[in-house]
Parts: sequence; structure tokens; C-alpha cells
Amino acid sequence: KEGTSGYRWIIDPLDSTISFIHGVPLFGTLLAVQKDGQTLLGLINMPALEEMIIGVKGSGTFHNGRPCRVSQTAKISQATILTTSCTTLLKHHRQEGFSKLTAQAAESRTWGDCYGYLLVATGRAEIMIDPVLAPWDIAPMLPIITEAGGRITDLDGCEDFPPRHVLASNGLLHEQALAAFAS
Repeated sequence: KEGTSGYRWIIDPLDSTISFIHGVPLFGTLLAVQKDGQTLLGLINMPALEEMIIGVKGSGTFHNGRPCRVSQTAKISQATILTTSCTTLLKHHRQEGFSKLTAQAAESRTWGDCYGYLLVATGRAEIMIDPVLAPWDIAPMLPIITEAGGRITDLDGCEDFPPRHVLASNGLLHEQALAAFAS
């Protein structure tokens, strides 16, 4: 039953189920709070890694209780680029753009899921790409990334919620990353 307060709680109790099943510690719990469609709070809890990040609209992003920011890396050649799965990129016809982007990068990694967004928000990676996700996967990431100083859109540059696919970045490399997927 839908309430009348305007608030909506979005919870993903186990993000990255495949990691969890295989004993890889890159799984987490996601939480978002929305008011009248605006995401006010996002949280990622990574229990196996003892890491938690919270983004609160207008108040910043906090990693294990301390303020955090995205990296200031401004060159793709120095960037670390993450994705959840190369197989998923291929299935959703996004491998070519990802290959163009990572060919220029310092490093690329997979097993991203929610941890990839945490790494971007804390300045340990510059770009996270997800070719397909659900609203409960992306809602927490909006305030986490933006309040840490980053940018988050779909792979076409659109900021409408919920996107079908996502590009999260430190902001400085966002347009370059979008260009790789546009061509």
C-alpha cells in the first residue's frame, strides 16, 4: 500500500549476489531514502570489508564516518575504470565503448557492483560503468556520487531517474567517457 508522506525507502538487502555466492567479499546492502521522487540519502554497507559510505543531499558523502571526495584525476591515461561484468557489457552492446575507453586508461577492473561506486566516491577509482541495473541498484548511488563531487548519468548523458545503464565518474572525466560510448 502506498503511503501519503511522500517518503519512499528503497532497499537492496544483497547487492552482488554472485559475489556473495562465490565467497567474494564485494557484496553489500544498499539503502536509499526518497522524498517526493528526490533521493535524499544513499548508503552502501560492505560488511565483509568493514566499509560503509553514506551520501546525504546537501551534507556530503562520508566513508566510515569521515568526509570523502572523488579523485581529481583529469586524464583518462591516469584513470582506473570499473565495471561489474564484461559479459554484461557484451550482452547489452556496450563492449565497444568500454574497450575504447579502457584502451586509453591506466587500469580497468571488474567485480564492481556497489563496491565500484564506493571506490569512485572515495577517490580510489575514477569511472564506474554499469550496462544494466534496477532502480534499487542505482538510487543509493545518486547522492553518494554527487555529494562526493562526482557526476552520474546514463551512458547517453541523461540524468533522468531511473536510468537503464549508468556512468558514474569523478566529474572531470565524464564527458570523455560519454564520448567513447557515443561513437
